Amino acid sequence: MCCRQAGAQSEEYTITWIIARGVRAAAVALGIGLVTLAGAQAAYAHATLLSSSPEDDAVLQRSPSRVVLRFSESVETPFGALRVLDS
Repeated sequence: MCCRQAGAQSEEYTITWIIARGVRAAAVALGIGLVTLAGAQAAYAHATLLSSSPEDDAVLQRSPSRVVLRFSESVETPFGALRVLDS
């Protein structure tokens, strides 16, 4: 009877140690993740239109000779499109 109790205590300590080790590992992983996210800068996937000529929603008497668009960064023209409509 005595030996069984000692064995049960040993198993209890082992289980407690395993749980504590798992909690520590999770805390370290969470800490690393938070540090990584805090150091990361936002990545913007699209350029922003800063200005246009003619202005947005402008109503013109005749078609413009040219259309100028200014973006926040360079734009790859093969992946974009622009349509000027005459209603």
